Amino acid sequence: MPPLRLEVYADWRDFAPVYSACRIEPYVEAAAGSLRRVPAEPLRSDVAVDTKRRICFTILTVEVAVMLRQRSLGFTGREPGKLQKEMVCIPVSFLVAVALGLLNLGIIFYLRETRHLPPAYVGFFVAAWQLSYILACAVLRPASTRLFPKVSIALATFAIGAFIVLMLCSKSIVLAFVFFCLGGSAVSFIWPPLVGWLSHGLEGSRLNRAISRFNTSWSLGTVFSPFLSGLLSDRAAELPVYAAVAVFLSVSLVMLATSFALPAIRRDRYRDHRGKSSPGTVDQSTLLRFPAWVGGYTVYFTFGVVLNIFPLFASEKMSLSKSLIGTLLLIQALSSSGAFYLLGRSSRWQFKARYIVGLQGAVLLAVGALLAADSVALLLPLLFVFGVLSASSYVLGIFYGVSGSARRSSRMAVHESVLCLGIVSGSSLGGLNYQRLGMSWVYWMCIAILLGGLVVQLLLMRKKNPR
Repeated sequence: MPPLRLEVYADWRDFAPVYSACRIEPYVEAAAGSLRRVPAEPLRSDVAVDTKRRICFTILTVEVAVMLRQRSLGFTGREPGKLQKEMVCIPVSFLVAVALGLLNLGIIFYLRETRHLPPAYVGFFVAAWQLSYILACAVLRPASTRLFPKVSIALATFAIGAFIVLMLCSKSIVLAFVFFCLGGSAVSFIWPPLVGWLSHGLEGSRLNRAISRFNTSWSLGTVFSPFLSGLLSDRAAELPVYAAVAVFLSVSLVMLATSFALPAIRRDRYRDHRGKSSPGTVDQSTLLRFPAWVGGYTVYFTFGVVLNIFPLFASEKMSLSKSLIGTLLLIQALSSSGAFYLLGRSSRWQFKARYIVGLQGAVLLAVGALLAADSVALLLPLLFVFGVLSASSYVLGIFYGVSGSARRSSRMAVHESVLCLGIVSGSSLGGLNYQRLGMSWVYWMCIAILLGGLVVQLLLMRKKNPR
């Protein structure tokens, strides 16, 4: 005799007319599906069939009542375990983004005013952080996949805080550089496991909404952290760095507390399976991830120029004030956050190659417009557009990377490495060309990179996509 949970799934349709009249049939099907995953004792063989069906009806009614109660409380029918996981992942992504934003801007003030390093060495420090993260995503992935994401995030945030404190206490600039690079490497134990954990078991529109909430959360962190860092740096150059340490350690404590306090988090045993699919899972990845990643590299190459080289050009050649430049970049960050939210509300762009190519063409047009932008009135809408386009490129890369994949943390590591490599190469090559040839040549370099990426995308799309 099969267990009761299998009989429930098979027999609930006998009562479909009753449930349909109450307009709760979708909840019944969901409840029956959840009961299949609950261990149950088999019924005795001498129990009559009608009795079995009445038992099934009663159990399903209770399950549906629970689901409707959750919906009335605003849970929208999501499983409590997934809800608790999202309640942890979304705030954590915001706090980590705030900490990184405080550190990225604060380290510049600290190295320049406290350590008295020249600009070239400051730039070398900042680039080394990104390069350490890229290398760690590639080299340390086998180590991070052995840990549960909740453990990985808690250890990594504590380690970053500790390494930054050691950097601040170190009198040797070489030793400080080593600790700073170790902190950058530890970030690889945060973002890839976090996204893999959050997106586990989700596909299609549910995956898109989860990624949208994640993207909106961390992007809001990047909006507020530079402003907070500027306020703190006015009091003391090293204060934003200490604030970043405090936030990192707070995230570690939050992860430890939720791992004990929330039952679903405490019982969670998800880990990314590097090199093989999860047990019972078939990998159904889409080939669209490759043109999306090519687009991500080229768009973020250009974004690295806009983020790091454009402020120098606007200050030195256009004579714009620092506050006005900061306002322009704030508008770009806000438009990115808005784009993350709106893309999560729509599914029309999913699994359509023309949107990947169209995005590449739109960035080409935007860079071409920058060549002629000689006033704030032109720069304002262009930076707004760049915020939308960079967010769109990020969403395409992460969505196609993890969609259908059985190794989502590893795919997230690839996605992050591609984007960081684009920013680092765009910033470094853009800086060299700006210093020797001028900003117009930097824009033409970006156009050449984007055109090359477009050609590669079209070649990759000639292959038939399994989707």
